[in-house]
Amino acid sequence: MAKYYRTVVSFLAFGYMPMIACFTVCSDAMVRLLLGRQWGRASELLQVLSVATLIDTVAATSGIVMITSGRTRAYFKCGVWQALLMGFAFCIGINWGALGLAWSYAACTYLTLLPLLWYSFRATPIQLADFFTAIWLPATSTS
Repeated sequence: MAKYYRTVVSFLAFGYMPMIACFTVCSDAMVRLLLGRQWGRASELLQVLSVATLIDTVAATSGIVMITSGRTRAYFKCGVWQALLMGFAFCIGINWGALGLAWSYAACTYLTLLPLLWYSFRATPIQLADFFTAIWLPATSTS
């Protein structure tokens, strides 16, 4: 199971991470091209949200691990905690407007990553090292 998980996560990471990194770097040009000059300030939001999405996309596979392992109750509890923590982060970030919300989303995503993965992978054959081994090469090639 761990080998298949590493393969799937690596495949996703190779597909998404370079694309998300491109969004981060080229956000200003993309926003101006797709939405027009009047939306220029939205490029900051795209940059910050891209930073969060860089890891969030592949970290979401932890839910699949819990479901396929028959740990749907744990998946539900994890979702509730994630929602509560994200809500708390948004309560802090709202003080700085839309950009503050984007930063709070990014911060919450990265701060909860290790606990989320640990909780998701316990009682399964998958280890934290499997996740980081799978994303190591795509992550370093996009930086």
